[in-house]
Amino acid sequence: MVNVIDISKPENMRILHHFTLDNVELTDVETCGRHVFVSYESLSVKESGNVLVYENYNKKESTMHLIHNITVGSMPDMILPTHDCSRIVVALEGQAYISGGAVVDPPGGVGIITFPDGFRKDKEVSYTELDFMNYNNRVADLEKTGVRFVYRENNNSFSNDVEPEYLAINKDSTTAYVGLQENNAIAVVDLTQMNITSIHGLGFKNWNNSLLDPSDRDGGIKMSAWPIYGMYLPDAIKLVTWKGVDYIVTANEGDSKDYDDVWTEERRGHDFTDAMLSPEVGDDLRSALKNDSQLGRLKFTDATGKNSNGTFDALYTFGGRSFSILRADTMERVYDSGDDVERKLNQHRPEIFNSKFVKSKTPFKTRDSRSQFKGPETESLTYGIVDDHLLLFIGNERPGFVSVYSVADDITKPHFEFLYDGIGDVKMTFQQLYDQRKLNAMDPEDIRFVDGSSSPTGKPILLITGAVSGTLTIVNVDVTTTPSSAVKPDGLGPTTMILLAAVCWLAGRHSH
Repeated sequence: MVNVIDISKPENMRILHHFTLDNVELTDVETCGRHVFVSYESLSVKESGNVLVYENYNKKESTMHLIHNITVGSMPDMILPTHDCSRIVVALEGQAYISGGAVVDPPGGVGIITFPDGFRKDKEVSYTELDFMNYNNRVADLEKTGVRFVYRENNNSFSNDVEPEYLAINKDSTTAYVGLQENNAIAVVDLTQMNITSIHGLGFKNWNNSLLDPSDRDGGIKMSAWPIYGMYLPDAIKLVTWKGVDYIVTANEGDSKDYDDVWTEERRGHDFTDAMLSPEVGDDLRSALKNDSQLGRLKFTDATGKNSNGTFDALYTFGGRSFSILRADTMERVYDSGDDVERKLNQHRPEIFNSKFVKSKTPFKTRDSRSQFKGPETESLTYGIVDDHLLLFIGNERPGFVSVYSVADDITKPHFEFLYDGIGDVKMTFQQLYDQRKLNAMDPEDIRFVDGSSSPTGKPILLITGAVSGTLTIVNVDVTTTPSSAVKPDGLGPTTMILLAAVCWLAGRHSH
């Protein structure tokens, strides 16, 4: 369902218009100028999807007129217009599916829809689809940078294994950056020449240098360093220009390839036998893998870390439980938040630490239950500029909160400011919280910053969609710069204190 929501009065938001499409799964909604773009994948024909172009909602007529219906490749997971609205870039995830008991893996790709003469119905629309076949013979070199080739059964090719997930476009609309989540990489697309120019692996995170809670059976919140590695596997990526330099910020959620009961790359720590581990794996790690209160419950991949003998030299878990900042021109990681997201959640809201949604249970009762998987699952992000400070808003899926960081000058030194979550009394069940409208921002799948000049409140706001709570939340962003004398030693100088308070939320009254 697509909803058109009037937010002109945040305390009384209302749905003006909605429509549904049959036998499809909606994947994204974007706007540019006077038009709305909607993408979907077909539930019956997995090899193709569609992008719809609508005129903006007409309040007088209470209608949205469909202008174009463009067929694209398999599973258009995200669409993003260029800044001048003349093109739409499409991330074609091509996610594998099961047919007749077998895995079918369509090719991943990047679609480019061009409107050379505007959006009118009688005007021509062109569609170009870029594939990754030129990289099938470069896998060995790509893997050295951290790129993953995961599903190799049935002679599957790398170009089919690739799964474009998220998009970012530079300011002059000449370059698109494409997140290949499960492949732990970012591809670069030249939008002028219409080709994929490079794939950059994102490397791996050494959990010896940061802390994580890897178990739901360790008696509570216990964060420790371990001699294992994390695969960043980012979901959302955003291009940020700061002090004249382009950076890519990544939300390092993590994701695995798991095809029902047919094939999976997931393996718990206690499923690794001694015979599966090479001499490179020390006794302490072997012991921790056998212990469910340590690494025994944590999920690892069995598709990364093997040597030529087929045994594991190192173990890799899903996600970075963090956000990272990379220089766009070199793809060098200049910052990673390490364990800060999980640590700040423990510090400020331990009662919902790595909690998960179970409608009959309380957030407190389910805390620590997601530690065995990917912890807080950092998945979405956006940014804004207020009072010469760059503000980074980092959305975390489990159970649903936004971490706020500020940057004064040096982008390699983000400063934590605030943690917002939409959970009321943690001793009420999720269902009770939902029924009493005390629940929002659960699984913040997408967040958007709106500056004061465009905001219905006249002040900066944050829009947070809750995929699990079925909500749209509007949050005020009140910024107060503290004097230098009041700054703590770990501050940035005259720092930024972010005070957020939920103005209103709108429940789409979905059943759970």
